[in-house]
Amino acid sequence: MQDLMLLLQDTINNNIDIDLAIGEIETAIAESDCKSEILPIYRAIQAYRENKTLDMFGHLRQCMMYFKSSLNITED
Repeated sequence: MQDLMLLLQDTINNNIDIDLAIGEIETAIAESDCKSEILPIYRAIQAYRENKTLDMFGHLRQCMMYFKSSLNITED
């Protein structure tokens, strides 16, 4: 799951194409036995894509709490 958190971080930092990131997340969801672990990351990326800032921050918080992980996000 940490790989998916890095994918989320890279997406928000514009280090990876958002459509590619969504495709990777959708593949992970399809292959997972525990989809609920991945859905917060998917929702965070979708909110970022749709420019829904408050939703994105809520989903980011959920991801960080769920995975007990932090994200390095640039100011840009």
